[in-house]
Amino acid sequence: MNYKIMLLSNGKFKKFIHKCKTKKYSEKKYSELLDENKNILFPKKFIITKTIKDVNFEICLVRDWLENDSTTLVKDFLGRWVNREVFLDKYCLLKRKDFLIEETFYVFGFDPVSERKTIKTIIKLLVKGINDESLTKNVIVLHNKLIIFNEHQFDIVICKCEEDCLRLYDTLRNIAKKRVFRRLLFMGIASEMMVGRLYEMMMDVTDWDYRKVSRLSTN
Repeated sequence: MNYKIMLLSNGKFKKFIHKCKTKKYSEKKYSELLDENKNILFPKKFIITKTIKDVNFEICLVRDWLENDSTTLVKDFLGRWVNREVFLDKYCLLKRKDFLIEETFYVFGFDPVSERKTIKTIIKLLVKGINDESLTKNVIVLHNKLIIFNEHQFDIVICKCEEDCLRLYDTLRNIAKKRVFRRLLFMGIASEMMVGRLYEMMMDVTDWDYRKVSRLSTN
């Protein structure tokens, strides 16, 4: 018998996470994955297809479909006994649970595909040099970009959209409060007066043109 653990994205198959021959080991691996999932710091909320849209991930434990499975009674979500139905055309669904995926970001200076960074790296950028009592580090949201800067640093974290950027900003601000990181100035969303200046600073640092620095999303 073949047992598989798969990942679904908005109800559609995305990939297999694990495959094995025994139910006992597959259930053990399934439980381990759910336990590890509790450590996600910043879960992915959006995906880009033709547009930016919300995403929900699920993890499923399945096995090969057998001829007599259709005569087996199982309880549905209302607690009613119903005949088991084939799952994704060829599987028998054993377990299904919501699952979190850690979001990754394009940070300027790194490859946007092969060197994407998690929030752990963003935290390192945030605390870099904060022991220097003569410097305050600013954190500000400009459209879909989180900018961390002072006289010696100018880091740009690019999110999918402004909503996701604000979510990252709030998460970092809460972490900074809990860990008592000092000399960090969280400035919120850039004011109209700040926008033009930040565009100029980004163009100086990155060599991007106006069209690129003023984009509202990655879509």
